[in-house]
Amino acid sequence: MGRLCLLLLLLLTACQVTVPAEPTPTAQRSALSVATIGSAEASSAPVAATPTWTPEPTLTPTPLPTATLTPIPTVTPMPTTTPTSAPVAAPVLLIERPLPNEFVPGTISVAGKVANATAGTVTVELRSPDGQSLGPPPIVAATTVVSDGLAFTGELPVDLPPTPRPFTVHAVWSGPDSTSVAEASQPINVLGRFPRVSQLTLDTPRPFARGSEPTIAVRGFAPGPPAKVLVRLLDSADNVVESVEARLLWYQPGLPCAFEANLANNPAGTQVQVIMLGPDDAVLEAVRVRLDPPS
Repeated sequence: MGRLCLLLLLLLTACQVTVPAEPTPTAQRSALSVATIGSAEASSAPVAATPTWTPEPTLTPTPLPTATLTPIPTVTPMPTTTPTSAPVAAPVLLIERPLPNEFVPGTISVAGKVANATAGTVTVELRSPDGQSLGPPPIVAATTVVSDGLAFTGELPVDLPPTPRPFTVHAVWSGPDSTSVAEASQPINVLGRFPRVSQLTLDTPRPFARGSEPTIAVRGFAPGPPAKVLVRLLDSADNVVESVEARLLWYQPGLPCAFEANLANNPAGTQVQVIMLGPDDAVLEAVRVRLDPPS
């Protein structure tokens, strides 16, 4: 027990806290003097520069780019395309008959077609190889609408030329508006009245023939051809009762021609005279035929 008390006493002694005594005023003044001197010494010593605080830069928010809306372009509607009709093909005339260079008699059978046409008029005539109109006047062919155009047919009567010679069958199509025209020619050969004509030949009137008609028809053929042909009605004393210039037919340079004229059937006339004239009215040849007295 005694030992235990002793241990406790020792422990208390060891753990005793010493409380510092409050400083006296004199001690406080001494301490203040020491602090003042220390401050003066400290102020006289070089003072390290206090680092200047630089404020952080103000972050200016970058504005977001304004999104500019691109306007959607106005869709312009495509112009209405009006379908253009295909250009109408021009009419084309084709002569199918007679065949090229065919020998034909006095009546020529003509047939053909006008492609790309459904109406109009077709005329046909006989022409010389250089395009001169010869023989009878043109005929109007009959037309028929077919699947591929306008077909035409016709008969071209031809008074045979003095001698065989080449010609052309010429056809012309005229449209309903009279402005559209198509043409075609076919070369042919026409049989002649004679193989050749070497002299002035009188076909009518026949010797001692005289009708009761009011006119006397004079027809014939001349070689050459001549510059002109005169036809006269003479009385029994060879006096001229009437004189006319004949019309020359089938007139082509270097080839025989035909001629025709009409004289009044005058009872005073007893004979017909035909005179073939050359340049400067020079008489090349003359023939005459006697007539019967009027009945």
